[in-house]
Amino acid sequence: MTPADSIKGYLALLSAEYRSAATAEQYVSWAQDALEQGLDSPALLRLAIEEPPFFTPDLKRLFDAAVAELMIEPVRGEQALIAHAQEVAIKLLNHDITPINAGRQIARIFDVNVAPAGLTNWFLIGEAEYCEYCAASFAGDQPLERAIVEEATKLLALDWRQGSS
Repeated sequence: MTPADSIKGYLALLSAEYRSAATAEQYVSWAQDALEQGLDSPALLRLAIEEPPFFTPDLKRLFDAAVAELMIEPVRGEQALIAHAQEVAIKLLNHDITPINAGRQIARIFDVNVAPAGLTNWFLIGEAEYCEYCAASFAGDQPLERAIVEEATKLLALDWRQGSS
């Protein structure tokens, strides 16, 4: 079984699927990246060479077939959300992105309608730039950037394979 977190972009794509935000281009790009990583299967190759105009249901079927052929570990939607958010948190803690940018990205991942239990507070960050109440509710008396770093650190302590419970 291929570990899900060993394939670049896989968890982000699953996260987008779970949020109904996956695009046709993401499926094709993921397949191309997977081929560059040395993965290979008939469905993966077919998906990687798809060209516009895309028909997303066909791409989704090819994606699912490639996942089965590559024997990638199964991941539930909530697990994908957490793992994807952790990828962003790692970029933040590595200083590859700013706290505000990371907060925005994680807030999009943990959309209020799909956020796992205990992680809905990230929605406040998405609103914090425009809503003083949201910023104060999330950050309290400390600067928003510091609160985002603290929450990202807590997020990394979760085992995404177990979900948020």
